[in-house]
Amino acid sequence: MKRILIIDQHQFGYLTDTYCYCQHLASRHDITYLSWDYGLPPMHVDNVRIVTVSREGSPVHRVARYLRRVREELRTGSYDVAFVVLFTGSSLLRLVRTSIPLIIDLRTGSELSHPLLRRLQNALFAFEASRYRHISVISEGLREILGFSPQGCHILPLGADPQDVPGKSFQEIRLLYVGTLIQRHIERTVEGLAAYRNTHGRDVPIHYDIVGDGFPEDNALLKETIRRLDCGAVVTFHGRIPFAQLRPFLERCNVGVAFVPMTPYFHPQPSTKVFEYMLAGMPVLATRTDENARVVPALAGVLHDDTAEDFCNGLTRLVASAQTYSSSRIREAAQEYTWENIVHQNLEPFLLRVADGHAAHDPRVPV
Repeated sequence: MKRILIIDQHQFGYLTDTYCYCQHLASRHDITYLSWDYGLPPMHVDNVRIVTVSREGSPVHRVARYLRRVREELRTGSYDVAFVVLFTGSSLLRLVRTSIPLIIDLRTGSELSHPLLRRLQNALFAFEASRYRHISVISEGLREILGFSPQGCHILPLGADPQDVPGKSFQEIRLLYVGTLIQRHIERTVEGLAAYRNTHGRDVPIHYDIVGDGFPEDNALLKETIRRLDCGAVVTFHGRIPFAQLRPFLERCNVGVAFVPMTPYFHPQPSTKVFEYMLAGMPVLATRTDENARVVPALAGVLHDDTAEDFCNGLTRLVASAQTYSSSRIREAAQEYTWENIVHQNLEPFLLRVADGHAAHDPRVPV
C-alpha cells in the first residue's frame, strides 16, 4: 500500500479522470486529493482524504495560498508519490524541497484556434512539464506535439465506465450526442441529418438527441439550424444534463455521435464520449481525427470528415450496415478503455515504479 497525493485544481469529483483514479485506487492505497474549493456540491469517495483551498481574495493571494498549501503537504514527506495535474505555475512546485517523487500529468493540449497562440500555449505546457522528472500525457499525438521523447513520457489514456444497458437493435436509428457545444460545430450534424432525410425520405425512422451546452451563441446557432431545416420533429436539443441522469439516453439511443472538428488541436485529443458510447454497446459515428481512427475499429462504427455532407455519407454507411453491429462485440473491443483497467493496468504500475525508484529513464527532454 502506497501513500499517494493527487494535486488537481479541479474540485474533487469535477474532473472525471482524477475522480475515477481515486475510486479505483482507494481500496489499495491511502489517497489524499488537494484542490480548489469552487463552492460546488461536495463529492466523496470512501478512504479518500480531501483537502480544499479557498478561492477568496485576489487572484494573486489565492494562488499564493494554494501553492503554500501544496508546499505544506509536500514538505510533510508522508507520501510515497505525488501526481500533479498540470496547471499554470505548476513548475514552481519543483522549487519545493521534498523527498517525494513528483509526476506531472497533462490531460489536454492547447485548444486555441489561433496557430501562433496555440503553439505558444503548448510551449508553455511543455516548459512547465519539462521541469519534472516523470511526465504522463493522454496520447502519443499529444506527446509528439509537446516534443517529449517516447522514452521520456508515459501514456495515460482517457477512459470511461461500462454502462449496464440492454444490447442495441436498429429497427429505428436513434442518434445521441453528449458533450460541449463550444468549438464543435454540432449544427453540421443537424445539416447532415437533414440531407439524409431529403435523400431517403422525411418519414425515415430516425431521431437525434443532443445533450450539451455551450456559449449562448453556440446554443442559439444550433436551435436556429434545427428550426431553419424543419428538423424539430426528429432532433431534440436538451441542453445540459448531469452525467448521473444520462442513463435513459444510453438505454434508448443506439448510435453515438462523436463530432469533433478535424483541426490540428483536436487530432491528438481522444474523446471520452467515444469510449462511453462503445462501453454502452453503441456503434459510433465519429469524425476521422487521428485518435478516433486509432480507437474506433470497423466493428464499432463509421468515421467521416467534419462536414455536413460527409456526416450524411457516414450516416448512410452506418445505417446500411446497422444489422451487422453487435453490442457485445463493441463492448469487448472497448474493454481496455474502462477506468478500472486503465487504473489497475496502467496508472497504478506507473505510480508504483516511480514510488519505488525503478524508472528506467530520465524523462526530462528539451522543450
